[in-house]
Amino acid sequence: MPKDAVQIFVDGSFNPDKKIAAYGLVIIKKDKVFLKDFSAYPYVDVTDSHNVGAELIGAKRAVELSLANDFKKLVIHYDYMGIEKFVIAQ
Repeated sequence: MPKDAVQIFVDGSFNPDKKIAAYGLVIIKKDKVFLKDFSAYPYVDVTDSHNVGAELIGAKRAVELSLANDFKKLVIHYDYMGIEKFVIAQ
């Protein structure tokens, strides 16, 4: 991991009773919490994929927040194995 990179931890969840998917993320800069973000989604396009869709939205939001704060290097930690296959270079 690059020494000057921010670390981002992201996870998704799903509540089947309420049919709501959610994500949470935290950005760590120089071993301190820089920013926390979370959101819930009752929308079918997210809840159909349960926690996976929410985790993907959380990862996307992490990149958006990193760009907005001018972070050039980041490492995203996640537990859904395969999330990296959804990355699209632009």
